[in-house]
Amino acid sequence: MNINIRKANKDEYEVLGEVHYESWYDTYKDKMCDDFLSYNNISKLVNDFIPKISNTIVVEVDKKIVGFLYYRKIDKVGLEVHELYILKEFQGQGLGKKLINYLLELNKNISDVILWVLEKNEPAIYFYKKYGFHDNYKREYIEVSSGVKYTVLCYEMNNPFQ
Repeated sequence: MNINIRKANKDEYEVLGEVHYESWYDTYKDKMCDDFLSYNNISKLVNDFIPKISNTIVVEVDKKIVGFLYYRKIDKVGLEVHELYILKEFQGQGLGKKLINYLLELNKNISDVILWVLEKNEPAIYFYKKYGFHDNYKREYIEVSSGVKYTVLCYEMNNPFQ
């Protein structure tokens, strides 16, 4: 298995949208209501990638994109991991860790990294804790049109280079 981590190319937004849709749906199909699942359809996620390409890192296995990490700078010394998704059949192989390591290598001047994770997404929470993120006890709430509410937890990593 040949693994490559790199910055995304501007012409890859369609494949990234497809990977995002498949991995997002697999992640949340048993955790969120159909109302929320139908909000993120494949064409929306493909189009959403167009402005995000410059801050996206991809992971390829045997030259096929199987996951990505999209991030945003939140101030001069901080980053937010906004999306990290890997196709189901490639999870548990250390690819998420490789994506975060690459992000940190690209941004050696940062002092804080945050991310938000659905409270019900226990596998992701386990992964982030194992990597060194901790719950900072900030919460946000997502309410979908059917009135269902979901809790999103904020995790952070301080001083990742110490």
